[in-house]
Amino acid sequence: MSGYRLYQWMKRYAKPAEQRQQDDDLQAENRRLKAELKRISEERDRVVSSSKRIYGLLPACKASG
Repeated sequence: MSGYRLYQWMKRYAKPAEQRQQDDDLQAENRRLKAELKRISEERDRVVSSSKRIYGLLPACKASG
C-alpha cells in the first residue's frame, strides 16, 4: 500500500461514521451535478450549433443580420 493510500484511509476512517456518510453523500451529489451540467452543456451546444446552421440557410436572416 502506498503512503498516499494509507494517508487517505487514515483521513477517511478517523472521522465518525456519520461524518463519513455525509461526506459520501456530498461526493455522490457532486458527481450527479457534474454529470447533469455536462449533459445540459452538450444540449445547449447542440441547440446553438443548430440555430447557427438554420440562421445560415435563411437568406432573409443574412440580409438583416
